[in-house]
Amino acid sequence: MGRSVEKASMMLEWEEFRLLRWGESVGLHAGRNHDPRLNWPLIHDLLEHQLRDVLDAEKLRSKYNLNVVEEAGAGDSHISTVVGPVRERSVPGQTWRHASPAIRQSRERILQQKSSVWSKLKWVKIDEEKTRKLLADISYFNTALQECLDAAQQDFMKQGMAALLRDLLSRTTSGAEVETIDEFLGEEAVADHKALQAVSNLKQTRLLLSKDASNGIDSRQGEHSGLHSTRPQLTRVKYEHLSMSKPSNRTDQLQTAIYKTSSHRGNTKSHVLLEWKHVDIGVAQQVSRRVMSLALLLSTASDESFHALKCLGYVQKAASGSEVSYAYVFELVDLLQTPNIKTPPRVSSLSAIMQLPQKPSLTERISMCLSVAENILQLHTAGWLHKGICAKNVLFVDGEGLDIARPKWTGPYVAGYDFTRNTVEETETMPLDDSQVLYRHPKFFESRSTYRKEYDLHAIGCVLLEIVLWRSLEGILEEFDSASASASVQAIATSNGVRSQDQQAYERRKRLMRNKKALEAKATAQPIMDRVAFAGGDQIRQAIERCFFPVLETDDESDISEELEVSVDAQLAIVNAIRSLQKL
Repeated sequence: MGRSVEKASMMLEWEEFRLLRWGESVGLHAGRNHDPRLNWPLIHDLLEHQLRDVLDAEKLRSKYNLNVVEEAGAGDSHISTVVGPVRERSVPGQTWRHASPAIRQSRERILQQKSSVWSKLKWVKIDEEKTRKLLADISYFNTALQECLDAAQQDFMKQGMAALLRDLLSRTTSGAEVETIDEFLGEEAVADHKALQAVSNLKQTRLLLSKDASNGIDSRQGEHSGLHSTRPQLTRVKYEHLSMSKPSNRTDQLQTAIYKTSSHRGNTKSHVLLEWKHVDIGVAQQVSRRVMSLALLLSTASDESFHALKCLGYVQKAASGSEVSYAYVFELVDLLQTPNIKTPPRVSSLSAIMQLPQKPSLTERISMCLSVAENILQLHTAGWLHKGICAKNVLFVDGEGLDIARPKWTGPYVAGYDFTRNTVEETETMPLDDSQVLYRHPKFFESRSTYRKEYDLHAIGCVLLEIVLWRSLEGILEEFDSASASASVQAIATSNGVRSQDQQAYERRKRLMRNKKALEAKATAQPIMDRVAFAGGDQIRQAIERCFFPVLETDDESDISEELEVSVDAQLAIVNAIRSLQKL
């Protein structure tokens, strides 16, 4: 009973918020003249239906079987006291944080009206099925009111509600809250509802895995905690079911193979990509749990909004010496669906693609930028950090692999998940990989502090910079002081052999890191940003600047309340800025 009433309360709060947002969009809060383009007689009828449905005690009893009684002298109460107080950190409480001052004032006036029938009604008991019908009817009339607006106004409202729900999803800390938000994800009321549903499923999986870890439950087992009606299944791929395209090399992080197996769940035959992770045997047990959890998570992130390859599971390779090797298994081509593919697909990173003579158009580069930005927005909304964003972890796939001169690339797909974690746990120490050093946020080196969303966003800015200018980050930074760089190389090259090469590489790395300090402040970053504006326009420049210089706010999920983080709203602004370029 308590859970049913709480859920009904949240749904009513949501529909109230929708109605007030609609009222604001048509100017009712501001007292503006009525928009003559709107069908006001129809709007009046719809509002009259709303009024009769929710404020007539007899109708609530007869139509919805809601047992309500009128209480005289209950003028000081309102709906929140009827169905429970609105907690500041609850879903309804956080919803009203997004309301404009005009909406808040309108709501206060409603709650203060002594003649309000809601203030005199007390729910004695509720019929859950009938209550859902009442809520569905209220939602229907709200949607009908929304459809009275023109297409641009409707889209604006849907985008606003989607931004609100994304922010709420990022702040939720329980499966019950996520389930409630799922109820709001209707196609008629919210934009990007498929992407939001996908990130909701990912958040549920993350919460489930966190609960399993705290309870000591092996994530291979089938228990669940009420967060999912059906829990995603984890597949441990057997190494002997993989036919490698070439012998594995310890230095190869990525490897292609054919995976073929049969089980009670069906047959599988696919070209796959293996993303290897090599760990010391002393921490293998700890890392094994994290690998299983992450494989389960990645299998949930299969929606196209994640711009990631489909994860089929993970494989563990027998210990060799002091190391244990794990690999996440990603599907490249399903050979049961496309049996005519004879040539193994080719996989290339953004770093390699940029070296090819074939150059993408600005439209194609903007699309690449959007894919990478959307991936991190989805991960961060679900409460996960990537920790490995760089050009080598942005992949493209030529599924047919026939025409070497003009490959048919699909992607980009974001990879490199070997150190990915949720925002409330630690992973093993990240090595200072030369290919990723330049993408690291300056604070990462100063204190080796806990990894944060801000660091991911900085790395995204670096990748977007490369895509727009179609040049490696090293190449971009080299151009800062090419004259002094040449002099430095001449001074170092005083001896022949390996030592001279090592010295040159070391000096070059130092120089690039020094040049990258220009990206730490808007003033010093201006020359690079001017080049971005020239290559892609002011809009993409603003999006990249938001990556390097984001607005921070208090992180609700952090145990340290005063810790500042990048808000989901700030990241959504980056994505929307890039999306707007596709509409031009």
